[in-house]
Amino acid sequence: MTPEETRKLHELARRLDSTPRRVLSAVAQAIDTGSDAQATLRAIRESGPADAGREHSADLLLTPVSSYARDSVDSALEQLWQATQPAAP
Repeated sequence: MTPEETRKLHELARRLDSTPRRVLSAVAQAIDTGSDAQATLRAIRESGPADAGREHSADLLLTPVSSYARDSVDSALEQLWQATQPAAP
């Protein structure tokens, strides 16, 4: 991840009262199930305490992966970022 993407991931996790690992795990699950940003946001907000499986999933996402997987994760994270933007006055 670039420094800007890392900053946005941390900010997104803060907005959602979550952790970057939990957000990455939810994004990976959303990609697998085809969930939209709103469904992913609900899943993050409704998730309980982190468990070992979720943490291991996030660890896998943090390892080098092929470009098609990075593109999917980047796209899903961008959708969540946009969905959590404060409404314009």
